[in-house]
Amino acid sequence: MGKYSFKEILILILAVAFGLFFTGLLFTQTRQKVYYSGKEEFARQVEKIKRGIHERFEKYEGVLEGARAFLYSSEKVTPSEWDQYVSSINLKDRYPGFLGLGFALHVPLDEKNQFLKWAEDHIDKEYQIWPESSKNSYLPVVMRSPLTKNKVIGFDLFSDKKRYNAAQRAITTNSPTLTRSIKLVQFDQTGPAFYFMIPVYRKKALNGFQIDQEDVLGIVYAPLKMRELVEGLVGEEASTIDLEIYDGPKMNPKNLLFRSEHKFSHDKRLKASYEESGVIQVPGREWTLHIRSLPNYDKFIEWRFPWVIFSIGTLATLFFVAWVKSLLSTRKKSREIVTKKTEELEKSLAHRQAILDSSSCGIIFIDSEGKIQNLNKASEKMLNLAEYKACGKPIHRFISEAELLLRAKSLSKQVNREVQANFDTLSILAKKGITDEKEWTLVREDKTSLPVQLSLTSIQDSFGNVLGYVGVAFDITERKKIERLKNEFISTVSHELRTPLTSIKGSLSLISSGKVAVLPDKVQKLIEIAEANCDRLVKLVCDILDIEKMESGHLAFNFKNIDLLSVIDSSIEANRSFAAKYHVTLSVDAPKKVEFIVKGDEDSLIRVMNNLITNAVKYSPVNGQVKLSVFAEEDKVLVHIQDNGPGIPSEFHGRIFQKFSQADSTNARKKEGSGLGLNISKKIIESHSGSISFKTGSKGTTFIIELPLEAKIDL
Repeated sequence: MGKYSFKEILILILAVAFGLFFTGLLFTQTRQKVYYSGKEEFARQVEKIKRGIHERFEKYEGVLEGARAFLYSSEKVTPSEWDQYVSSINLKDRYPGFLGLGFALHVPLDEKNQFLKWAEDHIDKEYQIWPESSKNSYLPVVMRSPLTKNKVIGFDLFSDKKRYNAAQRAITTNSPTLTRSIKLVQFDQTGPAFYFMIPVYRKKALNGFQIDQEDVLGIVYAPLKMRELVEGLVGEEASTIDLEIYDGPKMNPKNLLFRSEHKFSHDKRLKASYEESGVIQVPGREWTLHIRSLPNYDKFIEWRFPWVIFSIGTLATLFFVAWVKSLLSTRKKSREIVTKKTEELEKSLAHRQAILDSSSCGIIFIDSEGKIQNLNKASEKMLNLAEYKACGKPIHRFISEAELLLRAKSLSKQVNREVQANFDTLSILAKKGITDEKEWTLVREDKTSLPVQLSLTSIQDSFGNVLGYVGVAFDITERKKIERLKNEFISTVSHELRTPLTSIKGSLSLISSGKVAVLPDKVQKLIEIAEANCDRLVKLVCDILDIEKMESGHLAFNFKNIDLLSVIDSSIEANRSFAAKYHVTLSVDAPKKVEFIVKGDEDSLIRVMNNLITNAVKYSPVNGQVKLSVFAEEDKVLVHIQDNGPGIPSEFHGRIFQKFSQADSTNARKKEGSGLGLNISKKIIESHSGSISFKTGSKGTTFIIELPLEAKIDL
């Protein structure tokens, strides 16, 4: 079978199959985790909508209660007084969906004539109860504000079955009650509407234990339009979810009250990524909510991440096959290595399967002094402590003391004051209205520890006073395991690639130099392309290994006092020819005859400057300029690297310093970037006790480096 025997070909096929299987399995697990992350966010949005409906009805119930109290406050309330009261509430601006506020008086049959005479004298000379009907009692409208062009005064609420049933339920239970969907007589109606009612009793009945029909004075009611009531509850998520509300415990199309208005509203063929239905209790009724995610919702879910894993896994599979081919030269050694690697990969696979369990979310309520008020079951599990034992204890008692000290030191520099290593460290940003999200190590009562990601948010009143805090904690034990295993895998593959890549690069360089043989021009060009791409692979492998060394703490730095301006000058000179290729000029704005002395590793700092300068050059337009500015500020020296490129997209700001992150993968291909340079630069600067940040706009980006200044020497 040519160069390889059947057995060797079979081994190569199995190697490819195994690598693809492992990649597919890791892809599936990662995609599942992304799915459940999106599901949790969808559940949060659903709960927000339900809570918004309940809060809105509680608010509207307060309007009815206030109107009833207004009636109780006076022996007689005239229509003009009623108009003034309703106008003072400002219904239109403060209560969406409220079309007005009215009062219907309960009139027994034997008092009908007496009531009509009174109504003609005090309300309208032509006042009538309508529509005509014969029953034991009536509930005609006597006051309504604001009035509409359609007649409503005198309308008998008992004449309509839906209104009658709701009114009887309100009277019987002495509680606010909604009608079913009705047609409003006073409006040119579009869409479902209903009445919100609350009973008013005669004062003499308020102290009794049982209320009869003759004790009912009337009904305060408010006509509400469903669409105006619900609009605004979805908020900024309106473009990402579809909401339907049905009257009753089932999704009967005849009882549809509300449907979101967008291009997918009537598309039942739309396959939603997430969907939920449930019954909620509203005053006197049950409503069914049906909520679906829309295609726009998927844009906020990191569906690309599993594909990144898939791409890396596929590339790793190809490298693995090449590695297996090189081992086939010695049969015995090949079998030993394959067996060993198979065992390692099977163990790694078993670990990754264990990471399928989703971490639970702990919620902790903390008072303004930092003491735990109450917590949920997930938090009890995280702290390994029952709620009654945890309440009253300071939250910072459960945080690693070493981490608190380190964080306090960092925050002290950030806020220019000494931050105590206690609850002050946890709450200093939250007090300013900034959600402080950070990884911590929880130390339980039994001295065991648990890594968590804790997000702390302050609860403030309308005056900005802090009433307490809410902490949301996620168990990130599994995530830590995934990061460790991924780094080990990438490190192992990168180490195995360095030697063969170095050999390939040397061979290509030798052929390209013409020392082996004179090549035709077309072949020479192909060899040069291969050599350039080999250089890119070698750099990528070296970058990956350096990141692994930094994260494991094994990358050594040769710290000594150096002149930062000398480092910058070296980088500028080293990159002038590169900038010329892109028709970009380099310039430096720094004080003359001055040395900025910093304690650092010269080669590492040159690497950072080279990364930032080449990035700025690649993203600058033709005839553009990259400008470096250097100046001292108190005990720090700052370096600004400014370009006049297109700027960094806002959605990429939070990921710019992450590994393999690129603002535009298509553009990044053109710019020959791996997505590792900024991550390496950030780690190097932070290892020098400094910081790196950026600011960007449509006319360019500026990266800012801050390093501790040892001395400023005037020459």
